[in-house]
Amino acid sequence: MPALKGRGLFVFSDPGGAKPVLSIVENVKNELDDYLIISDREYPFYCDFSVKVTSFCKSPEEIVASFSPDFILTGTSYTSTIELDFLEAAGQMNVPAYSFVDHWTNIRERFLKDGKEIFPDYILLIDEEARSIAIENKIPSLKIIVVGNPYHDFLKKWKPSIPKTELYHLLNLTYPAKKIIVYAPDPLSNVAGKEKYGFDEINATESLIQCIQNIDEFYFVFAPHPNQKIDRIQNIIQEKMKITPQNINLNTLLFYSSAVIGFFSSILIEAIVLQKPAFRFLIMREFDDPFKYKDVGEKVYPENIAARLKTLL
Repeated sequence: MPALKGRGLFVFSDPGGAKPVLSIVENVKNELDDYLIISDREYPFYCDFSVKVTSFCKSPEEIVASFSPDFILTGTSYTSTIELDFLEAAGQMNVPAYSFVDHWTNIRERFLKDGKEIFPDYILLIDEEARSIAIENKIPSLKIIVVGNPYHDFLKKWKPSIPKTELYHLLNLTYPAKKIIVYAPDPLSNVAGKEKYGFDEINATESLIQCIQNIDEFYFVFAPHPNQKIDRIQNIIQEKMKITPQNINLNTLLFYSSAVIGFFSSILIEAIVLQKPAFRFLIMREFDDPFKYKDVGEKVYPENIAARLKTLL
């Protein structure tokens, strides 16, 4: 991690960037003269951190001018341009800027706004593979710093604030009748998943529901991604899955679960950090898999997922 000193301005939107950025703030806050955290989103996981997040309500230029940061550090999002807007302001106002990329996918595309690329001074990446991908995509190597994922280090030490019985109560489930299996699909329909991967969360969920229809030994709990359009899934899962209320901390749900099912979301890695079995439910065997060379979870398919889940009993 680069040495961050003076007054720090931190900006994020999507959860994949929010968690690492908040973890960075936790790590460096005592060494800074002052800091300000800005976001255009609110998440239940803010309560896991001992720092304040301020809602975005002024222009980036106004915020930078009034706070006078010595540096700006952002996440990267596809649902919002807030980070790019602050990077643009940083460039115009000569403020050093860093951006954290939490995944191996679309590294260069994250910095594109209205046909224009807006890069920070430095891009913080999670590992050497991400560095190689970035360099293959013509990002200058001098801009790249590999820092790992500080949120995973944070998560290793994290503990839930409520007991397991309280989680079951919040989910309106009988305790301890059945174990919990969390289903956390990526919202692939937001990014033309069928065209890119051959499937999305809609047809994958339809397949999964058929596969688990006769499994009554678990509570299946659907944990929607914050960017998920919930109506696209709600009619499919019907009574077979419980939808996680927004006030439930996702880490708490993962911590008390028996396994997590997803595709290639960061939540699978977070489940593994919490020492939970992670399953990648894939309805295609040949596709452009962003986790192709990564040891992230066990691949399962419609023909074997039911049998695999029953081994957890």
